[in-house]
Amino acid sequence: MAEKLKRKRLPTKRLLKEAGLGVDIPQSDDRRHQAEDLNISEILKDCEADIEKIRVEILSFKNQGLMKRAANLLRKTGGSSAALGENLYDLHPTKVAEKVLKRLKSHPEDMTIRLELVNLVKKSGRDLSYDNWRTMFVQANVACSVGAMSAQALGVVLVAQERFFSKLLDRCQEELSWMESKLSDAGSNPAYQSQVEQIRTAISKTRGTIEVVKAFQKQTSRGLQGQREKPGVNIDPTSILSMEEIQNFIGDETVDENVKEEQKKEMLKKARAIAFTVRYTPLLHKSARKMLDIFVKMEPEKPMPYFLQARVCMSALNLSVSCYQGERSKALAKQIQTSFKDAYQFYSMAVNKVGTTTSSSTDFAILLEFGNLVHYYYKIAINVLGTKPPREWLKTVFDKAQEAVRLAQESGKADALLQDIQKDMIMEGFLQ
Repeated sequence: MAEKLKRKRLPTKRLLKEAGLGVDIPQSDDRRHQAEDLNISEILKDCEADIEKIRVEILSFKNQGLMKRAANLLRKTGGSSAALGENLYDLHPTKVAEKVLKRLKSHPEDMTIRLELVNLVKKSGRDLSYDNWRTMFVQANVACSVGAMSAQALGVVLVAQERFFSKLLDRCQEELSWMESKLSDAGSNPAYQSQVEQIRTAISKTRGTIEVVKAFQKQTSRGLQGQREKPGVNIDPTSILSMEEIQNFIGDETVDENVKEEQKKEMLKKARAIAFTVRYTPLLHKSARKMLDIFVKMEPEKPMPYFLQARVCMSALNLSVSCYQGERSKALAKQIQTSFKDAYQFYSMAVNKVGTTTSSSTDFAILLEFGNLVHYYYKIAINVLGTKPPREWLKTVFDKAQEAVRLAQESGKADALLQDIQKDMIMEGFLQ
């Protein structure tokens, strides 16, 4: 029943074949071992492309009239098996799952129903493979990308993400062991000596990917831990924030101003709870930022909407740096710079809205995180990218970071960071 989405074949198999070591490999676990270039940025791009394809299909289905939906379902032309959730049902084909699937086929845009099916598979106790968990990971992300999110729903995404990265790590380590055995074979065979360097390159790439996957696992664990600790947002984690709710709020001019203000406060609470967790789910950053951008427009004079955007951008920066350290490329270097610019823009706006009088823990957090961003990026630019930013720009940025951190000294958490920033400034000759 399930329709498989196409995935790219990756170059390590070709590389090892050129080395004469990728052919006639013995059977292992009832399958022929196939070497893969497990490049995590490419793997996530493929997942993201699948999510977008399914999301577009779902939105197209949602916009159809009721009669057309029914007709398409009867003709089985209402969407791919992934959009309708059939590839999830295939992982756990029970009567209970079949009932949920039937509801999902009628409302594929419904986040709660799709995640109900994901949870049924997760709790089934089945020994799911890497490809199975990839399906779960994609489907959980799809559920939260169609226009609605909740803190609880993001928790389901994090669990699927954790299992997907765990399976990916197993796969990487399996590939590494296999390639190391091939290197050992090459070392004892004079005919393969000219290809040894190619095999070593493939091994080095795989080791780099293993470190990247571990960094992603660490980020995912932080997200799960944060959910368990329940951030200081007094909101029911099951409360759903949808684009439709936000747009209806903006468009409704008949509601009393006091009532509308309360509605806005409640929506902002939901947005804070969502932003707290969504920063740990890289494939939902784009969807979350679209939603959070509306709050920036709704409350342009308040620091909080800019702060929420900044935190998502900061997480994207951290993940880009992790990817670059394992898989150095010009595209990833550019991604680091773009993520920094986005984070700097939103943190700067939040700092400007805080002003010179700080009174809340949120104000202190904004000021300290801005200072940390500048210090962090300076170190990354020099030690990782190997390209020092323009001197005049650096002085402006350091001056603003130093001023922000000084304003946060009443928090009792600013001294060490202020010293780090001032050391950076001394290194550049901006301070004596």
